[in-house]
Amino acid sequence: MNKEQKTAVVEELSTELKDADAIFAIDYRGISVPQAAELRSGLRDADARFRVVKNRLTLLAADKAGTAEIKDHLQGPTALTLVQGDVALAAKTIRRLGDEWELLEF
Repeated sequence: MNKEQKTAVVEELSTELKDADAIFAIDYRGISVPQAAELRSGLRDADARFRVVKNRLTLLAADKAGTAEIKDHLQGPTALTLVQGDVALAAKTIRRLGDEWELLEF
């Protein structure tokens, strides 16, 4: 990823952080590609988006968006769930699938 692409990701993510009603930081270690697809599909019903972004870029986006409080949760491989709809449904989806797979700590 070149510098321009990284800048574009930071810009897009900072906008999503500002617009989110809730943000869940999730340790996604061990999740498979089909599981990630199932999680993304389940989160669509809650108007939520599951994103894996490098922590360094997320730190920059958090500063730009004024959401510095999430910076404490960016330890190890971290994915973000950005919710613009039903926060409870998004949390239930993450919890249900995480329990089923014995993964996804948030």
